[in-house]
Amino acid sequence: MKKEFGLRLFGPEPGYTIGQSASIRPTFEINGIEGGYTSKGFKTVLPATATAKISCRLVPNQDPNEILSELQAHLLKSIPPGMEVTFKEICGHPAFKGNRDSLIAKLASKAYEEVMGSPCKKVLSGGSIPIVMELAKASGGETVMMGYGLDSDQIHAPNEHFGLDRFEKGFLTMGRIFTQLNEKG
Repeated sequence: MKKEFGLRLFGPEPGYTIGQSASIRPTFEINGIEGGYTSKGFKTVLPATATAKISCRLVPNQDPNEILSELQAHLLKSIPPGMEVTFKEICGHPAFKGNRDSLIAKLASKAYEEVMGSPCKKVLSGGSIPIVMELAKASGGETVMMGYGLDSDQIHAPNEHFGLDRFEKGFLTMGRIFTQLNEKG
């Protein structure tokens, strides 16, 4: 398939596992392309306009404005003569990475183990939750993220679901964290 599509890279980046590439490495994603005749049936028309919706997953120390400027410059260099391109930025936010050794992370791990009955699995996971960095800045404190989803929940799929039992365990874990913080004074 690599040769068939003329790809220079197929699979994970050299030096990274598939899991790392899928979760903690930066990405460039084409989320949708539209152009030409899009109604029912078939017409052989040359489109006057086309639209592409793209997103990028950033990692710590990447500046969203700098990445946007570099991406726009790269795309503009690639445009054939006579074509014009416009860009519409929807949003851009820096990446967040919590400190696994912070007090709140240690308390969260302990609370998770008490509620769930098994050790907390510490996982690095890439995603787009812009509010996390804003909450970290606004609070001035350490921030921790905890997940209770299962692979079978099929997050972001058409049949996504999340069990109420895990909501309950999340609330119980938060209660334990607050209790531990109170005990620490």
